Amino acid sequence: DDYEMIDGTLFDWTNPLQASDPYSNRDPRLKQTILTNNDVWCGRNMEMWQGGLDGAPRYYATKTGYYLKKYLHDNVNLVASDLSYTRQWFFMRYAEVLLNYAEAANQYGGPTYTVSGGTLSAKDALDLIRKRAGMPITDVTFSTRGVFLNKTNFNEFVLHERRIELAFEDQRWWDTRRTMQGETALGGTIHKVN
Repeated sequence: DDYEMIDGTLFDWTNPLQASDPYSNRDPRLKQTILTNNDVWCGRNMEMWQGGLDGAPRYYATKTGYYLKKYLHDNVNLVASDLSYTRQWFFMRYAEVLLNYAEAANQYGGPTYTVSGGTLSAKDALDLIRKRAGMPITDVTFSTRGVFLNKTNFNEFVLHERRIELAFEDQRWWDTRRTMQGETALGGTIHKVN
């Protein structure tokens, strides 16, 4: 649900147009990270509905209506005798460096703050990530939402961007702990989509 619409507006299940086709016109990182119903995986459409090949009541079927896709190969032959793969594990990506910089620079001087001798403002660093992902830059996003950009809401925006960009990279728990949001952000009810 946290993945924005492609124009930078927030997704809302109560919006009938968005709810009727919830995976269209969304942040491209959704499809890069999560398998949703009818996505093609391993050469076939995923059937996550009740009674489908990948849905309940099948044993070990998804309980949420989604499967994780990030870091997985969809061309693995599980029947073949040779199941070896070479995998490189990243401890820190450049996107995380930019997100760390954006958060720190904003905390120190606000969204337009640039470190002395530097060329990137906090906002510019975040915009590099959003442009690469195919999402609108910060100014356009805030304008579309009708919100004035300030230090507080830009910090929330950076934390949201961390949640999307670094999804399933073992950052979320540490981010909620570091920002003292653990009690509100973690431990809630898990919902599912039918």
